[in-house]
Amino acid sequence: MSINDQAHRLAQGPLESMAIDVAHNVGVVKLRDGRSLRTPLNFHEPDDRLAITHMLYTFADRALQVTTLTGESAVIDIALPGEKARESGRRVVYLDQGHWSAVARHLHGPTSLAANEAAAADKLIEWAVNGHIILPLSSGHFIETTPLFGPKRHSLALTMLKLSRGWRMRSPVLVRRDEIVAVLETDRRQAQARPDVFTLDPDGLFIDSSAPPVPADLPGYLGWLFQRLTSVSANFAVLIENQRTQPEKTSAWSDRLAAIGLNPEFMALSTKRRRTAALVNALSDALAEPSVLAYLRHLGLPGEEVATSLFNGLRKQRETMPFLRLYGDALGVRLLNPTTKWVPNDLIDMLYLGCAAAYADAVAAERTASVYLTSALRDRQDPCPVVPTLGELVAILESMGLP
Repeated sequence: MSINDQAHRLAQGPLESMAIDVAHNVGVVKLRDGRSLRTPLNFHEPDDRLAITHMLYTFADRALQVTTLTGESAVIDIALPGEKARESGRRVVYLDQGHWSAVARHLHGPTSLAANEAAAADKLIEWAVNGHIILPLSSGHFIETTPLFGPKRHSLALTMLKLSRGWRMRSPVLVRRDEIVAVLETDRRQAQARPDVFTLDPDGLFIDSSAPPVPADLPGYLGWLFQRLTSVSANFAVLIENQRTQPEKTSAWSDRLAAIGLNPEFMALSTKRRRTAALVNALSDALAEPSVLAYLRHLGLPGEEVATSLFNGLRKQRETMPFLRLYGDALGVRLLNPTTKWVPNDLIDMLYLGCAAAYADAVAAERTASVYLTSALRDRQDPCPVVPTLGELVAILESMGLP
């Protein structure tokens, strides 16, 4: 019996819910007839600083309610294997960190936004709560949230966790790898499906995400559920915990591109050749990723053959690698502008906003990114709207038919 079949049977069986009292190391399994079983757990030593104090999973609706130390809670949907965002029938809307912060400020202090932005924030919150849109989180949001501390961190993290309901955008590096694999596998076998970018699977959030091991005494669906709940709660705790973590900032990528943009020989090239150079740089970034290199070694293909195949795909088959193509085009837009300033955080914007714009239905970005991404998308058929304000975002979504 498949995991999905086991899940459906359990949803109709005697089990109603299972709860974990994290603060007191106690687990409770509740049956539909009102009986319950309590068992001691041994997760940790008592700690008053725990971010999560209680978790409740209900089998019928496959939802995990997580309660924090302050008594606030968020619900996370737990999808079965194979369930995809597109099949939910909802629009996928990606907010950059600045717009998430605006929504959080509005939710916890309604006077902090201008009237039109406040009304737009209310609409987005309403749509998310009522299940009309998906607001996914990404590892980029984690990177930009964890340096915060105190009430600002708590209100932002809790807003993101409540409104996203567990939806995530897979790591752009993994998405880019999957696009490359799809192109190379198409040459060898049959065409591959586009990667599943927006998902409830927590294990693709980071580049090195991996599922925790399954206890030997938890077979089938229960073992899979253990993995999923462990990963979900760990990601929840990382975002909500009140411990500042400064990300490592490296400037090698931005310094390299700044040097290219200031090179007189590069600037003397024709516009077409500079755009081609940008695609080459995008491809070099992708091929240098360790998981891509490991896959290429596995195939045993000559590097020149791989580079030629992918470069031709980028130039001719515009929809074959949506994100990698957009990443290259966005680099081209920025490199064609001699006044462009390059900073380390540009890499986060290029990766996360670029990946979202390649696959989502709408994106709210900061103004500079919205300009160069919109320009890079100009020759696409039915491009994703990338806008700088919540008001513009809501207007676009309403034009798509949202109530």
